[in-house]
Amino acid sequence: MTRFELHVQEWARCQRCELSTKRRNVVLARGSVPADVVFVGEAPGDSEDVSGSPFTGPAGHLLDEIIRRALPDDRTVSHAMTNIVGCIPREAKRTTDHRPPDDAIKACSPRVTDFIDMCQPRLVVAVGKLAATWLDQDRKHGIRFVTRVPIFEIAHPASILRTNIAGQGLAIQRATITLRNAVTMAMIGMLRSTSPVRVLKPKAKDIPTRKTTKKTNTAPTDIRRSTFSSGTIGDPLTRCRVCRRPITKPQLGPGPYCDTHRPPTEAEIGPDGNSPPF
Repeated sequence: MTRFELHVQEWARCQRCELSTKRRNVVLARGSVPADVVFVGEAPGDSEDVSGSPFTGPAGHLLDEIIRRALPDDRTVSHAMTNIVGCIPREAKRTTDHRPPDDAIKACSPRVTDFIDMCQPRLVVAVGKLAATWLDQDRKHGIRFVTRVPIFEIAHPASILRTNIAGQGLAIQRATITLRNAVTMAMIGMLRSTSPVRVLKPKAKDIPTRKTTKKTNTAPTDIRRSTFSSGTIGDPLTRCRVCRRPITKPQLGPGPYCDTHRPPTEAEIGPDGNSPPF
């Protein structure tokens, strides 16, 4: 019997909190085990309660689309999904506050810890503010990890769907860029898996350009000090000094500049400095 089968056997009939009395199924996980990236959401909804699998409703379909856009080649980056609670908070779902009770989250935290330890991910993505709060390793009574893993937060797709149509496209694009940058940095080892990383939710405009420094300590990594500019994945070592876009073929001499902002050469201006040579 595999470790995941033992995990399912242990938690499939869980009765550790009051949520177990009104559920249909325990919603454990879906995806690949082990996984490079683990997405941790908040709580199952009605669709998940029926299917027994997380993120299968409208919000789950949107999350799948965000992952597809952020990770176009999912064959090289595997991922798995779970929630901080495995049972639907049915009473909370009937109100405007969908958060499960704290006692249920604490009772379910060993399951989340065991699943993340089983996946051995390079990155944990907190889907939504509630998950980010409980996964924060600086929280006194939060969900603890066996090994330290970088943590990053994206907006919950359900909150995106609740916004107006005009704002949904921007929110999806921002979540896609945020996820793409975080996964890229984690896969190339720029996020230290041996150091705690605070759960942060930076905006694209808050991500500055790279400052080349030699890391000599294990201090917590601020994810906002990204080597990637907003919406761009490329070589961060050479950028145009005007627009900060990556340069695939850097120009010789002063600069560097991209083709748009490169100053004209003497041959292009002409010997008199006014007209091009003929």
